[in-house]
Amino acid sequence: LFSQVDVETEIAGREMKRRMFKKFSFRAVDLDALLDMPTEELIKLFHARAR
Repeated sequence: LFSQVDVETEIAGREMKRRMFKKFSFRAVDLDALLDMPTEELIKLFHARAR
């Protein structure tokens, strides 16, 4: 059986484990900068086939 301390420790351990999300970047440009970027500048980042 679990003691009260074990249960509290388990709950605290779960709360501390926050999910870390991968930061998205395309050709070393962060997602926020890509979203704010004008279309002309964004096209310069793409290769010919993607344009």
